[in-house]
Formats: sequence, C-alpha cells, structure tokens
Amino acid sequence: GVMLDDPLAHVVILTNGSLISDRLLASLRGMDVSRLHLQVSLDGSRAELNDALRSPRAFQRATAGIGRAVAAGIETTVTTVVLEANLHDLPDMARLLPMLGVSSWHLMWQHLRERGAKEPAATVEAVTGAVLALKPVADEAGVTIDNFDSFRGIVNGEPCTKRDGTNAAWDSLAVHADGGVFPSAALVGVEDFRFGSVLNGSLRDTWLHSPGAGAYRRRSAVECASIEQDEFLLLHGGG
Repeated sequence: GVMLDDPLAHVVILTNGSLISDRLLASLRGMDVSRLHLQVSLDGSRAELNDALRSPRAFQRATAGIGRAVAAGIETTVTTVVLEANLHDLPDMARLLPMLGVSSWHLMWQHLRERGAKEPAATVEAVTGAVLALKPVADEAGVTIDNFDSFRGIVNGEPCTKRDGTNAAWDSLAVHADGGVFPSAALVGVEDFRFGSVLNGSLRDTWLHSPGAGAYRRRSAVECASIEQDEFLLLHGGG
C-alpha cells in the first residue's frame, strides 16, 4: 500500500497465489490497483503435474488465488518454469489460462539453485522447439507469451541503448520478505547480490546509490568470455 501511494510506482508481486485472499483484496480497496501487477506461479495444467513440481495443493491454491485477483480487476500474469517434466504440457497450459481469465503468460528459464536444481533440465534445443511450436497454440487461445514481446523490443530497440542482460537495477528490483534488496527474484537470498535493505533506508537510495546496484548496472555481456561462441549473447543476456 505504501508503494502504491507513489503515483509513479508500478508494483509487481511474484507469488504462488496462496495468500491472495478475500481479506487481502479487501485491504486494497480505494488504492489504484491499475499499477499493481501479480505474477502467479503455475507449472502444470493439472494438479498432479503442478503439485509434483511445486508442493501439495499448490494447483488448487494458485488457481483459486488467480480467480480472486482477476475478479478484483487486478492485472495477473501466470509464470511457468519450463522443465523437462512439463515441456509436453505447455500447449495444455496455453488452453487453461483463458479459462482462468488470464491472457498474459511468462515462460521462465529453470533457475539452477534451490528447488530448481533438483529437477531435470530440458535442453536449450528442446525448449526452443517447444516454445516456437507453442506460439501458434497460444495465439489461437488468445494468450500472449510476453517473452516474444520482450525479445522483439530488444531486437527493434533504439540503437546505442544498452539492452543486454536484464532490466534489473535499471527499472526493477526485488525486495525479499526480510527487507533485503536484490537485483531480481532469481537472485533473492544470494548474499553477494544483496544491495541493502528497505528496513535501513529508502528503496530509492538503495537503487540509485548503493555500490552493488551501481556495479550491477555496469555489467555487460560484452565482458563475458563466451560471447565468441554465442552470437546471440547480447540479446538473451546469458540464458
């Protein structure tokens, strides 16, 4: 609520959906929820697949939370980590989302730490083929895969503008439950990337003036030795 009081702020909350309750939504009444965006994790089109990858009853909690958020008029995106285990299920996911009232979908690379390190990874070739085949299925279902729009923005971006890597520490940061500020959700909890804490100062000061955030903004794929083996490194930032 404090963040939404800033008329220039756009707040994105990454969640498993379990805490999107009627009580929480009631607390948002009177606020400008047009600047609030939820990203709810869902890794399978049915409970048995999703819950095996996440936790018991995760599918029921996530879909119920999505339903409440959509009914409250809050913009909601579903995020799916693409794994070997759910690669075949992506078309069914595309068909499920409109039934949940969701039209925006974000596909995520598998993070090779914590829970993600335990799941077999799909090869880059398999992911690429599956996602390219998925695009017309999603189009037919009326679902936008925002990865395509993001890539299009990079390819057609303004010349001489730094586009490699991510927008982390430029126009977004991740704030952990303990107040810690990190460049992105994928790096939450990695102490080498802790910029500071909102409990000890303002988020704006941490963003603009912390040495860690400044160093992160200066990083570029140009400095990566593997650029000679991957001509697309400047576009995908390392994958």
